[in-house]
Amino acid sequence: MKSVFLVKTRLAGIRSFGYASSVVRSHPDPSALREEALGTIRKTLGRAGELLEHQWVGRSAGTPSDPSYHLSFNFRVERGDPAAGGKVWQLRAILKTVVHPREARLAIWNLKRNPPGDEKGVPVYPLLIAPHVSDAVAAICREEGVGWLDLGGNCDLEFGGIWVERRGLPRKYKEDRGLKSLYSPKASRILRVLLQGPLRPHKVEELSAAAGVSLGLVSKVRQVLLDQDVGEDSKEGIRIKGAARARTLLQDWLLEDDFPKRTEVREYSTLASDLTLAGNLLSFCLVDNSLSRQEPLFTQNFAAWLRAPHNVPTTVSAYLDRFPDDEDLLPSLKARRVSTGAGNLRILVPGDYKAVTIGCQRVKKCPEFSLVSDLQLFLDLHGGERNGEEQAAVLLERNDFNGGWE
Repeated sequence: MKSVFLVKTRLAGIRSFGYASSVVRSHPDPSALREEALGTIRKTLGRAGELLEHQWVGRSAGTPSDPSYHLSFNFRVERGDPAAGGKVWQLRAILKTVVHPREARLAIWNLKRNPPGDEKGVPVYPLLIAPHVSDAVAAICREEGVGWLDLGGNCDLEFGGIWVERRGLPRKYKEDRGLKSLYSPKASRILRVLLQGPLRPHKVEELSAAAGVSLGLVSKVRQVLLDQDVGEDSKEGIRIKGAARARTLLQDWLLEDDFPKRTEVREYSTLASDLTLAGNLLSFCLVDNSLSRQEPLFTQNFAAWLRAPHNVPTTVSAYLDRFPDDEDLLPSLKARRVSTGAGNLRILVPGDYKAVTIGCQRVKKCPEFSLVSDLQLFLDLHGGERNGEEQAAVLLERNDFNGGWE
């Protein structure tokens, strides 16, 4: 029978990475965390029943310093399943100041060490409480049948005929990620190396050299990947934990990617098309000594047509490290500048040219052309191409996507 007490709130216009509140403080100290946790529990469950006695377990030092839970409290259900008739549940909670997916799995393992009922037969419901709970941690809790609650009141609780789910409430505390974003230009260079298949371990020094970034940044990215449970460490180095984790990273990257912000675009109209136009651009670049790389890096639908045919391209798109002079393009390619959407040649200049060169590839069909990596191609198809999402989906389904992740 479905619960008669159901609270499900999703506030419009607020996503997991954008928040309405302008006041976001640092994390509370342990004593403040305890008090706020109790207050949030009372506020969240107050309409559903009565919070009875509670008990704190363990302490910050000494024995036991690492109990399987920190807080237990009895709760009498008054507005759940009518058949329950005021049944009492015991909620056992672990409190974490910061909780990443890897830490969440350990906390859940501790919570589930307990039997499903206490010594008196009272049913037990496990609960994870933290100042901030990410979407990834929330998904793990849902999968494991564990409730979660953050100090802003966001939660997903289901026991005794009660289901309380709230998403999008303003955060009271900021998320401590240790790194602003995995997908910033410099940090993403490291991901590009790690996501080049076949997936394999990389030493910190190797990643630093391949990505052209500092050892310190590599260490920060490494720690985030371990905390987020998408990376694993060994004596050979760090690697991405398989195709499923690699796809998770790519989908998260897609949410943060801002094509217009990271790339400047100019369009040109020419008399040539397709392979002829691409060949003309290659010839032009090979004799233009002002370019740091004497080859265009083809992307978007033209590159996808060579890599994983789905749609016939109408525009040739390529990355260069700078825009050529229009006076040079006119005689060489018979090309003239046009407004966006009106050309058949698209030249892209990225904010971080080094990044788009990582993992570049060639295909047997036209080995003279250099293409961006499949990862970059996937992002570019989503970022600024008609029918790009369809083409990106076809590319992603290939077993050899980005060198092969299986």
